[in-house]
Amino acid sequence: MPDKDKKEEPQFDEETRRHMHDVVLGWLQREEKKATAAVPTKKKKAAKEKPSSVPAPSEAKVEPKEKVVARFTPLKKPVVLDPSHELPSSHEQLLLLSGGRRLHKLAGRVYGGLVTVFFGSIVLAAALVYGFKQPHSTLAKILTDYVPLPYAFIGVHPIFYHTLHRETNALTFFYSQQFSAMATVPTSDDIKKLVETTVRRRLIAEALASRHNIWVTEKEVDASLEKVVEQAGSLEQVQNAMQQLWGWSIADYRRNVLRPYILKQKLLTSLEADPLAKRELPAGSTVQALDTYLDKLTPTMVNVVGTF
Repeated sequence: MPDKDKKEEPQFDEETRRHMHDVVLGWLQREEKKATAAVPTKKKKAAKEKPSSVPAPSEAKVEPKEKVVARFTPLKKPVVLDPSHELPSSHEQLLLLSGGRRLHKLAGRVYGGLVTVFFGSIVLAAALVYGFKQPHSTLAKILTDYVPLPYAFIGVHPIFYHTLHRETNALTFFYSQQFSAMATVPTSDDIKKLVETTVRRRLIAEALASRHNIWVTEKEVDASLEKVVEQAGSLEQVQNAMQQLWGWSIADYRRNVLRPYILKQKLLTSLEADPLAKRELPAGSTVQALDTYLDKLTPTMVNVVGTF
């Protein structure tokens, strides 16, 4: 059975539906236009163009630029740093580094100059002594006092020129003091030969003593000096005598007289105990006899490389 409560829907044809759709759509469009017209809209004013003060490129004038010249303006007063002001640590480090570099360069130059002078002196002294054979010239004496040039070798022991010059000056001074008491004064050549012989004997004795393990101690030299002082009366009298006769000090007297004399005495005692060496010794156990024995050894032990 059909439901009585259910209402029947109206039936519209296609043309009626389109007409109703157009009516509704037109009404909506009209309402929308009314709402839009009711809201006021702000109109933007057109910005007025301001006249430009910059001329056109064609009208702009190009003015020449002035040359800027840096000028040095001297200070009226010198700038004085306050000594109480402490520099920053970085500045102090820079100053120390720069000062250290300058000092290092200066030290290098000084050292290089000293080395150059030293080697130059050696070359010049060698040229005067060995080349021109002028060991007694003033310049050669000055140079050989500081440059160790050998005159001869006794084994490996050199005889230096400054030793010969020192001994020559002392002996010349001695003979000049004894001029009035001597009938004949030795010539300079005689003094040179005597000095050469004395120094040669001394070094040969030292070479032989080293072979026999003979040495002279400071105590032995002191004991000999005490005997001399006891005979003279005082150390001052010995010192005055050495200065007046030889131009020596006490140290020179110990080195040139006392030590060689003690060494020769000990060497003579050792040679007399050796049967082979005793045959070569002259008769008499004296230092003079030992000097004669040392002169016999000169050709075999001395190698002369210069002139004197």
